[in-house]
Amino acid sequence: MNYALLEPSLLSISEEDWYCECSRDEYLEHFNSIMNCINDSSNIKLAWNDLYDDLFWTSPQKRPWKMDRYWSNTIIPIIYEKLQKNAIHQDLGEELCEVEPKINCEREDLYSIFCKLIPQLNSEGKDSLICFGSKNIPIKPHEFFVSGEKIEPTPRMFYSENCFLSLIDIESELWPTGNDDNESFKKAINIKIARDLCNQKILYDFCFSQKFLKKISKVNIDRDKIITAIARRLIMNTSDAGRDGCLQDENIEGQESIRRLRVTPRPSSKRIHYKNSPNKIEFLMFYDVGEHDDGL
Repeated sequence: MNYALLEPSLLSISEEDWYCECSRDEYLEHFNSIMNCINDSSNIKLAWNDLYDDLFWTSPQKRPWKMDRYWSNTIIPIIYEKLQKNAIHQDLGEELCEVEPKINCEREDLYSIFCKLIPQLNSEGKDSLICFGSKNIPIKPHEFFVSGEKIEPTPRMFYSENCFLSLIDIESELWPTGNDDNESFKKAINIKIARDLCNQKILYDFCFSQKFLKKISKVNIDRDKIITAIARRLIMNTSDAGRDGCLQDENIEGQESIRRLRVTPRPSSKRIHYKNSPNKIEFLMFYDVGEHDDGL
């Protein structure tokens, strides 16, 4: 389990920034993005404390949105629901860590709790990650010290929703279990491209036949190579895929619009057949080691 800490600027916004539409929108978009990522993850809990709760909800520390009926009715139910679902109580220790470079925060009370939670989680051997507000994304990574000694291992630092992708084991969490898992496997491919292939543009709409999904649902070996081959094909045009030494993409003789790409090199020569049209690719069948690949 991973324990997420919200850096204090995520929990507070000044009235001046709140009443500036641009600053407010930036804050809300970033805050909602971080909370949604925590909410959607099966292996992250939000490290929370009763003092956080008091400072976040009760007077006189009212958030600007609590003083506006429209925003209060819009935002508070959403925040409350996600906190209730994802927050887990974390005791505070006595040790207070120092952060370098220092985090910009107007609320020293929130900052003090934050700096106590970090060493406490570390002392309990919990895997922690720190979610930063948009105003505190550093030029270089932060380091954390207690009594002059650096905290090891250093908590992971997350600055955007893309950082959360590193926590998703797509080969197990999103691998098809049957022939109806088209959307979950599409999500796996999209994550692969965003996380490992520089978020390059996908050139085609794409889907998977039920036969394809049923077949790979039983595959346990080379899952990453299957995902990678599909992802790389989707960010290449046909000419580039044909020239690619790994994919070796080619037409299948006698089968109009049907092509194949290589998942693994010889001698295993695992392949995927797909139907190609100008704007869409449908992946039709996976051929494992030793299986007949029509057209060879």
